[in-house]
Amino acid sequence: MSANQPCIFEGLQRRIGKYHLDQRLSIQADHSVKYFGKGSGKFHWENMVPELESISRSLKVGPTASGLERKGMRENEKCAFSL
Repeated sequence: MSANQPCIFEGLQRRIGKYHLDQRLSIQADHSVKYFGKGSGKFHWENMVPELESISRSLKVGPTASGLERKGMRENEKCAFSL
């Protein structure tokens, strides 16, 4: 950060002091690394894209293969809605 650019934590630094702000930011950074980075082995949705696509395909193919889709279409044709 350049000298003429204001710090985004300037107001907070004035309120709680530089020492406590540095301490808090350090704790937050450690927490972020612990839970969201460095291969922590936690479950992440973004890593599940191939599995989610196969589940989506299964949910589409299941009713078609079992005949439920045709039955649903027939039942839908019986219902007449007037607007």
